[in-house]
Amino acid sequence: MDHRRWIDVRQPGEFASGHIEGSELVPLARLRRACESWDRKQPLTIVCLSGHRADMAQRQLQARGFEDIYVLPGGIRRWRAAGKPLMKKPQTQAELVKKWAGRSAIVLGSVALAYFVSPWFLAIPVVLAVRWFAIGA
Repeated sequence: MDHRRWIDVRQPGEFASGHIEGSELVPLARLRRACESWDRKQPLTIVCLSGHRADMAQRQLQARGFEDIYVLPGGIRRWRAAGKPLMKKPQTQAELVKKWAGRSAIVLGSVALAYFVSPWFLAIPVVLAVRWFAIGA
């Protein structure tokens, strides 16, 4: 990594599922407050999943006087597609239990709705399962 400061503006769960080594997690919603103490002349590289949130972060930072801001084109998706390495934050047992309890509640609720209201509610856990496996979460 060069002298640039790498800022990842995704959410904590996204960051934990894979981030660029040395990058700092600063979710977009917290960027304005977090950047108050940063050196406005230090080069920054902004990262998100696809580039959209990073573009928004770039505009916010430019409005606050930051001069050297680079948005990683294509974000983490393109980085991963290019075969570049990602670091994963190990999850604690409590985080895993919370994640799977929430997922179980969604699935059970969908099954109950399918039984009592409409079988179309079974599509919810199917769509979510595809998403969960696709992002490796």
